[in-house]
Amino acid sequence: PPTSLSPVPGTPESKTIHTSKGETIRILSTGPLNIIEDFYDTVTPVEDEPRPMFDYRLVARVRTKDCEIKVHLHDGYDWVATRKAIEEQVKAMRRKLMKIRQLLASGQVPDESVEETHAMLFNSVHIGLPENVDEMEATELMAAIDEELGDDAETASISSWQSMNRPTGPSKPAALPSSKSARFRGKKLTRSKHSRIDVCLYNLEAEVDKLHPNEAELMSRVLVKIRDLEIQDHIKTSTWKKFLTGMKTDSKGNIRETDSYMARVELRMVKPALSLEQEEARLKMKFLPLRLRVDQDALDFLKAFGNFSATTNPSPPATPPPPSKDEIFFQRVEVFPVALKLDYKPKRVDYKALREGRTIELMNFFHFDGAEMTLRHIELSGIQGWETVGNTLNDMWTPDVKANQLVDVISGIAPIRSVVNVGSGLADLVLIPIAQYRKDRRLIR
Repeated sequence: PPTSLSPVPGTPESKTIHTSKGETIRILSTGPLNIIEDFYDTVTPVEDEPRPMFDYRLVARVRTKDCEIKVHLHDGYDWVATRKAIEEQVKAMRRKLMKIRQLLASGQVPDESVEETHAMLFNSVHIGLPENVDEMEATELMAAIDEELGDDAETASISSWQSMNRPTGPSKPAALPSSKSARFRGKKLTRSKHSRIDVCLYNLEAEVDKLHPNEAELMSRVLVKIRDLEIQDHIKTSTWKKFLTGMKTDSKGNIRETDSYMARVELRMVKPALSLEQEEARLKMKFLPLRLRVDQDALDFLKAFGNFSATTNPSPPATPPPPSKDEIFFQRVEVFPVALKLDYKPKRVDYKALREGRTIELMNFFHFDGAEMTLRHIELSGIQGWETVGNTLNDMWTPDVKANQLVDVISGIAPIRSVVNVGSGLADLVLIPIAQYRKDRRLIR
């Protein structure tokens, strides 16, 4: 209405400023609009030549826009040699377990072979009994063996360890079960038909610049911007379908800006001196608030997938090996604060890990619902290797969350969360009327 606009005195009519409900309106012209039909058809297009980012020569330049990348993680094993190695190890383990069971059933004490009733294949496949078998009584050990043999009944159809150990003549070599039908713990060893986890990158933009060597400090630059990042969970036993997404609104009520990038990563390769051959990296990473809905089944799958090793039974070194000289050296790493909101559903607890002092296993006692935390801003310098960067970030973030944000994390535990919500509602019932009274001296509108 006309009464809602009040002109500001002292301004020309063509630039009269009005205020309406806290907004400023500037009137540029009071005359009518002159609409020109097909105006843009008569305008000669002007090519936009962006100013080069670098003042020296480029060897290569790559630009990608609006890309979509999906990485499908499947269960099972693609290589025949891997499947055969697992089948052979499982058969050998079954023979040991059957022998131990017969000795226990006859009242005898198993020999030292009981210590070899479990193994870790390819650093990700656990076969045999649990690792705490030495603490089990005879009855518990027999029950564990029966359970293990029952789960692996489809791997081999022979029921006696003596007959499984029977040698075969040269004319009839022992044939392994077909890799296509072999199973382990009820699952096929071959690659699963459908993916278990999908990593989806939407509206990805990338800039890659390779500069002419020996001309300047900067050798190359890679900038990756991702508008939407999702990790989809397709495991049947999982509670949620999306492992990771972005948050539309953070804990402070800030709404995500339209077309903002969810992740931004920039990597620059530089030479401290032109006379040196070795290049060093400068890394910057920035993420919008992330929403995590983690089911333990999905988490265990990702751990096994990432820990897979080409060797059948790698022995862990006594001390971690030093970083290789061929690994990338980070001159500087900067990670901006990352806000997280976590839902977590545990399903089992590794008590052996607890006895070894892994306090992270305590999370599997609680169901988290909306636990909030912020991974603080970190700057690192002089680090070699991607693995060292990841371990260093973990070693710095974990103590900070425990020391400064433990209350926010604990408030996300499901039973405590209900109490926190009720308490917040009661506080608002008292504090909101007080704030309203201080504002306009009125309790009732």
